[in-house]
Amino acid sequence: MPRAQMQFTEAKKTDVKLKAAITGPAGAGKTYTALVLAERLAQGGKIALIDTERGSASLYAGDVCKFDSMTLEDFHPNLYIQAIKIAVEAGYAVLVIDSLSHAWSGKKGALELQSEATLRSASQNSYLAWREVTPIHNRLIDAILQADIHIIVTMRSKMEHVLEENAQGKQVPRKVGMAPVQRNDTEYEFSIVLDMSVDHVGVVTKTRFAMLDGMVVKKPGKEFADMITECLAGEKLTQPEVKYSTANVEAAPEPTEQAVIDAKEAFKDRSLYLLEKGTITRDQLNQIFVQEGNDPAKALDRLNTEVANAAAISE
Repeated sequence: MPRAQMQFTEAKKTDVKLKAAITGPAGAGKTYTALVLAERLAQGGKIALIDTERGSASLYAGDVCKFDSMTLEDFHPNLYIQAIKIAVEAGYAVLVIDSLSHAWSGKKGALELQSEATLRSASQNSYLAWREVTPIHNRLIDAILQADIHIIVTMRSKMEHVLEENAQGKQVPRKVGMAPVQRNDTEYEFSIVLDMSVDHVGVVTKTRFAMLDGMVVKKPGKEFADMITECLAGEKLTQPEVKYSTANVEAAPEPTEQAVIDAKEAFKDRSLYLLEKGTITRDQLNQIFVQEGNDPAKALDRLNTEVANAAAISE
């Protein structure tokens, strides 16, 4: 666009299309919550659902809301993109993607595409293979964020038990949540992120709506959905919607000395735990650390993501 034609226009609340992510382990209530929210957002319009969970969402058909579904046989990101375009062109008011995790770890998902790219390459360098796959994944996220339709995605996250010392000095297991099965930090591209627990408790871990920030909701239902629609109708966004683009990514600030020390300790503790479980080898740990530029914080994120993805694929 020529510079002379570039101009700012007044932002209107009616232009905002919600992009929400609901994360949690199996059985947390992600699909049910997504459909409840979709029914409120649709306001009488049609609802579409991309089904990657072997028809499990259809169990709610007619009870929570009416919707049309499309079942994907494999989970190449391009198939998701095509389905999103079909939903927009067909005039659906809301699209539920249940789930987005399969585009990462499922059949023909990003991880499988990366493995295939590695085998095709002369160097057999798995890290460099991401140069081929990352743009494909970026286009999927871009399609979600730019679509002129409300979109709610679900993402599966893993649960793990860790040993902690209690008040009596004994080692006891505690269940902890891990990152969603998707590319690192994908959930933070969305306007609202609701993290569901196995006890069906939802925590708003990220939002652009001030009234929802940090909210904890037991079995999120119609009242919670009404609050979101109220936010869309009346409250201004605490920050503007940003179209997904690598041009929008700012360089992270330099970490403090204490932050580096804390990150090193966290990476060390996590590594020792996984080594004891036999989940990972020392060679794999060293490779992750080197590939992340000897940055302990990035290495820890990468380590947790790869462990979660490996666990999801093995299911």
